[in-house]
Formats: sequence, structure tokens, C-alpha cells
Amino acid sequence: MGTRTLRYLAEPQPIDVETDGHDTPVAVMISGRRHPVDCIREEWLIQDQWWTDVPVAQRCIDLVLEGGRQLEIRRQRHEWTTSKKISGR
Repeated sequence: MGTRTLRYLAEPQPIDVETDGHDTPVAVMISGRRHPVDCIREEWLIQDQWWTDVPVAQRCIDLVLEGGRQLEIRRQRHEWTTSKKISGR
């Protein structure tokens, strides 16, 4: 075996997400433009490393934006990210 370093296939990128009063995404900012959310296709929670002092909990949401573009976003603590390359960031 070699000594190569593991890396993400798609490094998480920060993304600005606008939410309503219930923390539901209503729009995302891409390249300085606001893209309204048409619908939420699916939402799930990932909980891992619960046995450690620093457990991981991520809220994942699969969105459809107006115009049909699909985007998966994740929230861990207070930061939203996406694994898609977001231009203009």
C-alpha cells in the first residue's frame, strides 16, 4: 500500500442560505444571485461519532431551485455547505 492521503471527492463549500422562521431554506445565493427554492425533495439527519467528545450531527436537504436545478445542502452547527462547486465564492 502507498502513503497517499485520503481526500473528499468534492470538498464541502460554504453556501449562503436564506431561511424562514422555522429554519427551512427558502433561497440560496450562487454567484451573487438569489435563487428561490421551488421545493424540498428530501431531508435527513446524519449522526455519527456519538460515542466521542465531539459528535457529528448534520442536517441534509435535497432542494430543487426555481428553474429545476437540484442542490444538496448540509448544515452542521451554524454553517451551511454544499458538495457542488459554487462559482463566485
